Amino acid sequence: METCSFCLGDENDVPPFGSVDDAKDLIHPCTTCKITTHRKCLLDWFNSLTSDKLQIIKTDEISSFLQRNNSNDDNSTTENAESRIFSLDEIEIGQSPSTTRIHINLSPQQINEWFNNFTNVENYTFKDNVVFLLASCPQCKEDIIFSMKRSTFLSINSGFRSFISKAAQYSTVFLGFTSAVTGVVSMGYIGLTSVGLKTMDCILPESFLIKLLIKSKTSGNLLSSIFQQSNYPIDNLESALSKGLIDPFKFSRIPLLPIILYRMRQSSPISCLYSKDVSSWLTELMINGYISSLGDHKFLSSVYYNLLSSITRMLKNPLKFWKYFNLFKGIDFNDANNLISLFLPARILYDIFFRMTLNQLHFDITMNVKPREIANKLTQEQLDELEMLYGELNTLKLSLMKKPFQVTNWQDWFLEKKLYITKLFKSNAIWKILKLKSLIFSKRMKYCIKHDFSQTLSYSSFTIRCLTTVVWPFLSSKLGQIIFNSLNATENKDKKLFLCNLAGMVLVVLLKDLTNLYLSSKKSEQLKKLKIHNFERDNSNNKTFSIPGDYI
Repeated sequence: METCSFCLGDENDVPPFGSVDDAKDLIHPCTTCKITTHRKCLLDWFNSLTSDKLQIIKTDEISSFLQRNNSNDDNSTTENAESRIFSLDEIEIGQSPSTTRIHINLSPQQINEWFNNFTNVENYTFKDNVVFLLASCPQCKEDIIFSMKRSTFLSINSGFRSFISKAAQYSTVFLGFTSAVTGVVSMGYIGLTSVGLKTMDCILPESFLIKLLIKSKTSGNLLSSIFQQSNYPIDNLESALSKGLIDPFKFSRIPLLPIILYRMRQSSPISCLYSKDVSSWLTELMINGYISSLGDHKFLSSVYYNLLSSITRMLKNPLKFWKYFNLFKGIDFNDANNLISLFLPARILYDIFFRMTLNQLHFDITMNVKPREIANKLTQEQLDELEMLYGELNTLKLSLMKKPFQVTNWQDWFLEKKLYITKLFKSNAIWKILKLKSLIFSKRMKYCIKHDFSQTLSYSSFTIRCLTTVVWPFLSSKLGQIIFNSLNATENKDKKLFLCNLAGMVLVVLLKDLTNLYLSSKKSEQLKKLKIHNFERDNSNNKTFSIPGDYI
């Protein structure tokens, strides 16, 4: 009986985190050493390779490549290696290499090549509908040829991100060559200030923004008298600045807002609870401290005093503890300082929602194509426990799925299903399956709350993240305005507009996460369709190589 070289199981043994069908799917990917593997195990090994260990062959060069391999002409293979290898980042295949070499070439020839790569539209499109990949066999180190059908949607998405990233990078290089360092720093500060003001103006109504930036020592009576005596009403930030009412210290924090929003997208309050890394705690402290400082820490101080008061009252009368536990007692949510701090609980609640819903779907997608990513984030005990539960569930399904006869028509199929359901209830296996699935669900929920699996099949870009961070408040304000107009609010318009903008920010994040989930599912489908081509076996049978019809 054939045995998988990776998991050492045969057709009756389910591979790690696999299914019953995966156990029977044994293949021979290599033509030299006749290695035997489960298709799922081979896919898991392929996804663990770094990009420097993979090569891409263009479709029109397959024949010449096979001829060079058959003639064992090493020199010709080396000479033509550069011509048949192009960027793996365009199809998002392979892990990042463990070591990165940085080489800066500022020669005129290299600069001209940069410009040609940037302006050439063909670099961001794909002429072929299929890509052929080379990977060294794990046993004999000979090349195994894989083929993968390209997804048009993923290709357009990758090309667009590559175009935007290169545009921003080359613009930065051009700026570095043509500007002095001081000019870059000053323009950077001015740019951050402008982005910060635009961000606040998108999310906060004008009156709220002035109340947040006003000097804290300015009393209400003095402020109202200034409004009445002024020939021009102070209803915008420019008027408040000209009258000297804006606190310089508060205004100086505005350039930090884009940076805080960027760091907010990379950090998670839930992951911070499970992390032992000091930097993650410092990042969360910086984010929460900055948001709270916009409201003079008024909201957090009120919650803190309510917490102390609740604990004191509960200790005096523990039997009626539910009557005293009220963290939001006496907090005026019409105050701009308290409203701005609602970003803190909204961020935590959304993180909990994401990990209990969408993150579980990312977990399932990752387990299908990259189970090693899950194994790397779990301890050995957790991994063994989860694999044992999946193994028991698959073994139980295998014992119930043994076919008593050959299925030839729909009557046989119906009879087979009937026998399966009958056996399921007679053997009380239904309760064992439900128990195993509930245990797997609880374990999966626990791991998804602790770990984020949404990045396993996505490639993050610093440039794209910066641009989307800037666009995020603008789109949120547009969506918030639509929600506000649908409410037909007549009272507390500023408060309701801010809450609508806050809801808009949450909805934009949700749409982004749903888009990432869709891209991950498409990437998973693309990887599942990975094929292995045994050209030597085809040649021995006097077959000529041709691209499959569904690839054309």
